[in-house]
Amino acid sequence: MRKCSFVVFVGTWHAMYEYTPLSRETFGRSTLRPYTFYILYSMRRISLIIIHCSGNRRGSSLRMADIDRYHRSLGWKGCGYHYVIPTDGTIEVGRAEEVVGAHCKNHNRHSIGVCYIGGLASDGITPCDTRTDAQKQALKQLLDDLQQRYPKALVVGHADLDPQKPYCPGF
Repeated sequence: MRKCSFVVFVGTWHAMYEYTPLSRETFGRSTLRPYTFYILYSMRRISLIIIHCSGNRRGSSLRMADIDRYHRSLGWKGCGYHYVIPTDGTIEVGRAEEVVGAHCKNHNRHSIGVCYIGGLASDGITPCDTRTDAQKQALKQLLDDLQQRYPKALVVGHADLDPQKPYCPGF
């Protein structure tokens, strides 16, 4: 299905992960359920793709659902990243790209946040590149796809934009 520039999300924020792309014409039709809360989003202008690490030990089994649960415990509206790459190299979707992330202060409005799980040595203190071969391959694949869709976007590390995060993404 071809992506369109308008997306409708049904229900609460939690339901935002399951969305149906609709055109402007479809949005006004009677096929929409009555008494249902709809939010209409247009696609944001993306100028940055920001790479993060989760700050976990090498080999961590953390997944996007774990980050989502943690971010909700902080009072956020779900996972702050748009994509999370666990150690097995799966590309897991966090927030929809149309929704502003919560991953880099002062840059969320115009960026896509990508986080790989890891970033710390086995001691849990020393920052280092802990990406598995599967993560490296998945990150390259995801970045190639994002750069094709957002050709003017710069790919940067979190540390490039926030001096208080000098070791993120860890490579």
